[in-house]
Amino acid sequence: MRGRGIRASPAPGTKAEGCHRNLDLASPGHKGEKRDRAGVAKEDLLAIARTFATYYECLYAQVPQPPAEREKPILGDIPSLLSFLTAELDLPLLEEELEDAISALQSGKTAGPDGYPVEYYKQLQSHLIAPLVGAYEEALHRGSFTQGQDCAPIVVIPKDDLPWDQCSSYQPILLINADIKIFAKVLATRLVRMLPHLVHHAQCGLMPGRSKSHCLRRVQAALSQADRLGDELALLLVDFSKAFAAFSS
Repeated sequence: MRGRGIRASPAPGTKAEGCHRNLDLASPGHKGEKRDRAGVAKEDLLAIARTFATYYECLYAQVPQPPAEREKPILGDIPSLLSFLTAELDLPLLEEELEDAISALQSGKTAGPDGYPVEYYKQLQSHLIAPLVGAYEEALHRGSFTQGQDCAPIVVIPKDDLPWDQCSSYQPILLINADIKIFAKVLATRLVRMLPHLVHHAQCGLMPGRSKSHCLRRVQAALSQADRLGDELALLLVDFSKAFAAFSS
């Protein structure tokens, strides 16, 4: 990779546009410099890692807002759960919930920084369920997980047909510990039962039991009614580029 570099130059119009970073790795090598099996100098690898770190620190940085802006409602009246549904979410964790979560996790995924893959929990499920429940309850009582559990390295995977020297051309993947995935799955399973009480019936995307065909039928019905009554009708189709990066913070 001599003479090459990673340039942190995200696409225009995204939050990452202001995170531009250039990196010149064209400096000549010298005798005795350490290289990996692919022939990439150790110094180059460290520089690339620093560039990616700077890029993602900038990309996911919280943008400070004036107090007046923070107090403005963003989505208007946000629906809330009834008290008995909120109480259901706050119930103590059950071993059966963890068993279902472990069974639902997909095998064959790369392990997190602790080195324990999902298969480890599947094989030793009967021995690990009780300790996991205790660990989760302790974390909930404390308000956070341990520092080691909270850490997750970012691995970047190149996207097809995009410039190799731009940080935005790589898909970031978080390698999360399996025990955190199990806990997240339990919470997600509880929350999914509450979604019909919070999400409008017109939203079909990412909603269990709902299909895009339902939305298409609504559009067809609206078009038919407008045509029958002679009314004008407008449809607005919105697509967000880099939606995750734009709204994650």
